[in-house]
Amino acid sequence: MSGGDVHPGTNSGRIERGFRLFSEGDTDELIALIHPECRWEEDQTIGWPGMDPVYLGPAGFRRWVEDLRDVWEQIESTVIGVKEFGEVYVVDTMVGARGQQAIATDWHVYNVIWMREGLVIRRRVFINHAEAVETASS
Repeated sequence: MSGGDVHPGTNSGRIERGFRLFSEGDTDELIALIHPECRWEEDQTIGWPGMDPVYLGPAGFRRWVEDLRDVWEQIESTVIGVKEFGEVYVVDTMVGARGQQAIATDWHVYNVIWMREGLVIRRRVFINHAEAVETASS
């Protein structure tokens, strides 16, 4: 799946909408997709400066967005595909960003997203596809 909200009432559709809102910088609408008990986890091997390993709840998610925007002047995520494992999803994503020093970069990441009641309860990012699938399917 990619390109717009293919199935807006489904978890996959909500996930894709979330990535689109993130790329558009619409944090307020994006927060509406975050469960009150959400756990948002970073991959520490990527080593982004100024990022905490874990952000908790909607307030933590908002802080994650702010921390990310402090590092990156512009950042966009494009969903390439979504694979479902029950209530857990592996989201194949291309990320393009330009840093505050005008340095541009692109990278391929795999977001594992756990859903509860139609909201994101947990997210963990991987740079290795096999690890993401193993986590999602366990």
